Amino acid sequence: MNIQNFLKFHQNQHIIIGLSGGVDSVVLLHLLAQARHDYGLTLTAVHVHHGLSANADAWAAFCANLCQAWQIPFHIKYVQIQSAGLGVEAAARAARYQVLQAWQGDCLALAHHQDDQVETFFLAALRGAGVRGLAAMEYTDDSMNYPISGSLKIVRPLLQHTRAEIERYATQHQLQHIEDESNFNPIYLRNWLRHDWLPALRQRLPHADRHIITAIATLQDELSILNEINELDYQHICPQHYFRLDLWRELSPARRRQQLVLFTKNHGLGTPRRASILDFERILLDEPNVAEWALPHGTAYAYRNILFALSNNWQQNLIWANPISGSLQNVMNTTQLIAHQTITLPDGCEQVTLRITQPHDRLGKNLVKKILQNHHVPPFLRPHYPVLVAENGEVLAVLNLVARHDVGGLPESEFLAQFLL
Repeated sequence: MNIQNFLKFHQNQHIIIGLSGGVDSVVLLHLLAQARHDYGLTLTAVHVHHGLSANADAWAAFCANLCQAWQIPFHIKYVQIQSAGLGVEAAARAARYQVLQAWQGDCLALAHHQDDQVETFFLAALRGAGVRGLAAMEYTDDSMNYPISGSLKIVRPLLQHTRAEIERYATQHQLQHIEDESNFNPIYLRNWLRHDWLPALRQRLPHADRHIITAIATLQDELSILNEINELDYQHICPQHYFRLDLWRELSPARRRQQLVLFTKNHGLGTPRRASILDFERILLDEPNVAEWALPHGTAYAYRNILFALSNNWQQNLIWANPISGSLQNVMNTTQLIAHQTITLPDGCEQVTLRITQPHDRLGKNLVKKILQNHHVPPFLRPHYPVLVAENGEVLAVLNLVARHDVGGLPESEFLAQFLL
């Protein structure tokens, strides 16, 4: 099996290998292990333990023993699958990618092959996908549709090889591997395609795979052009990094919908269904002052002609979700606040607290909630907006907006700045 192009391009690099223990990933690991000295590769194998099978511990042990025998650093990562709204397969895949792609290295090598590519094409078609889905998997992919924290580039060195070639290599080199019993469960559509429908298609049309692979290559070229146009549109409607709905409305209907898809992808909100895209497009064309779009991994929120992105449970990640007290400098340092000039406090004020605003908070004579309205703070942010208060509970400053007359300077948060127009 030939992966020379991969080896030459990634010479002297640190390669992370996703190792399930199946024949595909074992063959990929063996190929890289054989070439590591000639190409100066540093290898790390990572096994994701989903806990979905009674054999999961045995699979992890097999991978650990294999890597020990081949002297390859090995790590097991345990994940809990949250399948609500996704299905077990999709949820496991999302968890796996999140773990693997967040790893530190030069690239993530996965063992997808040509048969996987054909299956992915048909699965996408059966689920009503467009060009992006039908283009299946790319050899190199650094833009995943999952909400990931890492940016590790994915490479699929075996994508040009068939399952039969991989199994033949494993036999020739006497490579042991595990068998995941779920791969034979007909309840999963991919397994039905693999074991029943595709064999029948290949018997009727022996060259079907070759034609599908050619179609995928054509679709990937067309997707590349589409992505270039989308990126130009995105730059036009997002001056200063704000998604401007007035500029978005000027686009043709198809390009408008593509921009909504790109927005959800860029912000890790998940892939919306076409019906959902059409519904939200209709809402936005009516120019509402406020609109929300529930997505798999968060919410898109339209307010005053700007579209914002909010991840799930974003409120829980706010630094000031729980009150933080101490000296001004300690609070500033702890919460990573900034100031464009030295902040001075009223005489006798030595301790301050940063907390979420409360309904009856006032700054001078003005209710803080009224200040937030007057400054057009998005409604979703107002109940979670931070204020700096003195020991007696009086509000000293509303972050990024206004401070009391006897406070010099204004503490600011870079997080808040992205929502303030």
